[in-house]
Amino acid sequence: MKQFKCILLCLLLVLMLGTTGSAFSEPLLDLAVQLELIRINAGDDLSRITTLDLQDLGVSSLNGIEQLHNLESLNLRGNPIRDLSPIRGLVNLESLNLRETLVSNLSPLKNLTSLRYLNIHSTPAADLSPIASLTNLETLIMRNVNVGDQIEVLAGLTNLRRLNIRNTGVRDLTVLGELMSKGALQDLDVLGIEANVDIRENPLVVDPRADDYAPVRQYWENISIREPYNLPVLINQVVYINEVMSSNGGVIRDRDGDSSDWIELYNPHDQEVDLSGYYLSDSEEEMNKWLIPDGTVVKPKGYLLIFASGKDSLIDGELHTNFSISAAGESILLADPDLGLVDYFPAVEIPRDISFGRLPDGGWELKYMKIPTPGTANSAQNTYEW
Repeated sequence: MKQFKCILLCLLLVLMLGTTGSAFSEPLLDLAVQLELIRINAGDDLSRITTLDLQDLGVSSLNGIEQLHNLESLNLRGNPIRDLSPIRGLVNLESLNLRETLVSNLSPLKNLTSLRYLNIHSTPAADLSPIASLTNLETLIMRNVNVGDQIEVLAGLTNLRRLNIRNTGVRDLTVLGELMSKGALQDLDVLGIEANVDIRENPLVVDPRADDYAPVRQYWENISIREPYNLPVLINQVVYINEVMSSNGGVIRDRDGDSSDWIELYNPHDQEVDLSGYYLSDSEEEMNKWLIPDGTVVKPKGYLLIFASGKDSLIDGELHTNFSISAAGESILLADPDLGLVDYFPAVEIPRDISFGRLPDGGWELKYMKIPTPGTANSAQNTYEW
């Protein structure tokens, strides 16, 4: 296709040599414009050009394109173009394809607020802040661009229906989750709109410490065209660290009458879970700090309360670890017999008689709980953010 276009343009050059020589500084651009004028039978009236396809023509300069002030669609894909300043005033542009160009400076796009389609796939674009002003965008393709933390520029793009951020170094999907909560990047059946989102090949992780996909999970199935189709999930999660108290002023007492720290484990499954040989610890450097005694089980959909008292005992079914928890904040870890991490609570300072736990039981959301619930279901009432 590229070769055919080049041959055709060369033939046109022979036929039209000298007819429009001063209109554009780039001969290939000049010829492409003339070809479009012929196609739409517009004579030499540049104002009638609304679409220009320059894909893979080898155009290196856009000087003169500002004359096409009614241009609505411009395809620059595959050209060695670096400078976009000539298109700065093309305010009627609705579609712009910069894929595989050499453009690094996107500042000329700032005022092109009519854009509904923008493709910067595989460009060296650096500062992405001009995109923030393009609030009419419905399609944004940024695959293979170093986006990273600049994903924040999407915050105001509430009209987005298609987004490709594949292989862009994005680590935080919070902005996408917020957009989806406002209806962006979601199917709109009543309007026949199918959302299209690709977030593959980014450094996003799912492990007991964090779920980077959490902001978009509840919205993901309302995207008809999505990659990956199913979001990664944490496998082999046998039980959860569900609730922790590190400064117990009498909320619950152990068999000795002491107000010991405590850790609650939760089994979300329909079968009991045997924790024989598992470990609890308050140190990532010593994950095998306390061995859970043989025969310790958590009932189906049940809870297991373990006192973090430092007493290291098992009397009448009451479990005590060999460590206590600092109220100033210590991480809590649950490891399997091979010291593989099963679950993790971050080190946070917990006020006296306040617990810190998951909502709902076994969920990803962590909150302070003014009304602790040792051994029973966590409640969303009287909670606050950490």
